[in-house]
Amino acid sequence: MNKKVTVIGTVGVPANYGGFETLVENIIGENCSNSVEYTVYCSTKSYPIKQSEYKGAKLKYIALKANGTQSILYDIISIFKAIGKADVLLILGVSGCMILP
Repeated sequence: MNKKVTVIGTVGVPANYGGFETLVENIIGENCSNSVEYTVYCSTKSYPIKQSEYKGAKLKYIALKANGTQSILYDIISIFKAIGKADVLLILGVSGCMILP
């Protein structure tokens, strides 16, 4: 059984913003184990072309900016959408973490 890992709190992939996005680029794809299925939440504001998959990771889009004042809601919505669908939430941005126990 594959472990499902969801990445939250970045602008998304392909990396076009900064360090967290580059980290995700290096975690997914050829560097990841065959026993891990990745999902990465991405900001629609940063990706005019919406891919459904990138380097083997499923991409999900939130219609908010991942940075600035919208980042709090962006992260919270991503977390709620991922709960129950992932074994692990890798939360790289801390904006929405106020809802975590």
